[in-house]
Amino acid sequence: MDKRWIVTGFYGQPVAAKRKEGWNLLRLIHSHTHCPWLCMEDFNKILLQDEQLGSHARSFRQMEDFRTVLEECALMDAGFIGSKYTWCNKREGADFTKARLDRALVNKEWLDLHKLNSVHVLPIQCSNHNRILVSCSNLGS
Repeated sequence: MDKRWIVTGFYGQPVAAKRKEGWNLLRLIHSHTHCPWLCMEDFNKILLQDEQLGSHARSFRQMEDFRTVLEECALMDAGFIGSKYTWCNKREGADFTKARLDRALVNKEWLDLHKLNSVHVLPIQCSNHNRILVSCSNLGS
């Protein structure tokens, strides 16, 4: 049995006009990946409007682009334990915003190999992002 797997640390472009480059990179990785895949970190994008609280609603088109690339790459959200929101702009009042920009995504092969997965959202320490910790067990025989 092949025991290879891939973990990708991803940083999504904060500039919306350049975000397509990151989505194309995910598509490229997917086209060369035929084993369990975990892709995680800061995607700088939400999937659904309820993943953001505060000022300025996110563009439906940008959320749809993110959902489309995940579907094309056969990646699923691995969920989370802890705070729903992983980023905060550290502003106050009407300008305050927090969102779920950091996440762990997996393909079916990853779920088949790693039967138990948990994604813990850790407390913010010195950044405006919460770190995420992915734990896996039952790695198969």
